[in-house]
Amino acid sequence: MYGWRGRLGLILPNVNTVMEPEFNSVLPDGINCYVSRVIVRGEFNLSTLIEMAEGIERATEELKEIADVIGYGCTSGSFAKGSDWDQELIKRIEKTSGSFATTSATSLVKALKTLKIEKIALATPYTQEVNEQQKKFFENEGFDIVNMKGLNVGKHGGQGFYYPSDAFRLAKEVVTPNSDAILISCTNFRTFEIIEPLEND
Repeated sequence: MYGWRGRLGLILPNVNTVMEPEFNSVLPDGINCYVSRVIVRGEFNLSTLIEMAEGIERATEELKEIADVIGYGCTSGSFAKGSDWDQELIKRIEKTSGSFATTSATSLVKALKTLKIEKIALATPYTQEVNEQQKKFFENEGFDIVNMKGLNVGKHGGQGFYYPSDAFRLAKEVVTPNSDAILISCTNFRTFEIIEPLEND
């Protein structure tokens, strides 16, 4: 039986080409990941990210019989309306599935607090509008964004066409002497290959 240790459900935007293969590249034996998609249309902005969540119940229905836990794998989509928005999404997924749920943004907050990170250098492929919303989200959670830079990708799915080297260079540009950590945000932005060399630098 596949997933004999655990089965993860992942809800992704239909244009996300990165998170599924990156997840599968690090899953331990006995853990399987199953994916459903929500549809996003139009330009990459807060309005279309919020509209995308209209499909969250349908996507959850597709996973609830096979997944032990379900994650909403879109970082910008899970902070698009602020700190309460990610919690609303979690409640909607849990109500539909009857299982534990989380979002990318919620998981980031928990990870940063576990690592006792306070000052963040934020690197993203996002537009300025989305970056400003993300900055507010993290500040509301008690973090200090000491520097921030985005690639201003204005098309949904366009983030997935960048190379890991692009994420590496962006992270090097945004880091400051007083930052505790670099946060490279976006589940459709390839980073797994460059985390270790970036930390070593």
